Amino acid sequence: METIRQASLIYLSPFDWKVSEGDEGTANASLNVQLLNRVPDKDVSVDYTTQDGTATAGQDYTATSGTLTFPAYTTNLTQTISIPILGDTDVEPNEYFNLLLSNPTNAVIQPSTSRIEIVNDDQEPLPPPVNVNNGGGAVTPIITPFP
Repeated sequence: METIRQASLIYLSPFDWKVSEGDEGTANASLNVQLLNRVPDKDVSVDYTTQDGTATAGQDYTATSGTLTFPAYTTNLTQTISIPILGDTDVEPNEYFNLLLSNPTNAVIQPSTSRIEIVNDDQEPLPPPVNVNNGGGAVTPIITPFP
């Protein structure tokens, strides 16, 4: 009688991720890829790549791709993919891109896509103070921006 084995499962976490862009330099969006229900005597691998959504590689984040490998009998069942997010001071809406997993070897993928949202942390500059001449002295009102 033939033995039926359960397939190894490659799990991408988190499914949706948010990261602040920052004003300069880079910040990393780090996503974990976990191997669940591991078949111990088989190497498991999966390819990954980023894909533009409203965010653009080279302008908002650094395009990233590669292959993760979980060797047979490994006890390290989690690997991390780090994607550099490029900071700027542009006031813009939040943007997103995707991380795609594909071409699994000796495993199945669930889920195969994660959405990474780059949260804009920049604000319009405040207008300069307005001086009002009140007949004898100047008054500087306080202007509070709306959230």
